[in-house]
Amino acid sequence: MKKNKPEVIGAEIAEEPAAKKPIFKAVLDGNGIYFGKERVTVLQDGDVEVPEECDLPNGKYKWIAAAGQFQALPKSQQTTTPNAPLADLALYYLIKSLPDPPSYCNEWCAWYEKSFDGGVK
Repeated sequence: MKKNKPEVIGAEIAEEPAAKKPIFKAVLDGNGIYFGKERVTVLQDGDVEVPEECDLPNGKYKWIAAAGQFQALPKSQQTTTPNAPLADLALYYLIKSLPDPPSYCNEWCAWYEKSFDGGVK
């Protein structure tokens, strides 16, 4: 008799298969901002698995792939609408489009490129 089976005299006990743990993935907008979770059967490339009990508030956290974690967004970047335009990113692109921006603007862009969010898409 197998070691992992209970020993029963005169009868066999049917082993029940272990219940498969549900898989949940984060619902991220185009900016990587968290807007809930959904149950899936299989994770696809690029999906971010989250625990069933994940209770991050929508629009207040961003997935930072390089760090492998969610990071709280500054109040100015929090949103209630998926794919909302981000003011910081718009400012970055505006400055970069100028032929000769002031040095302070270039310094800000350099800082933004190294910021928590990786800056530019």
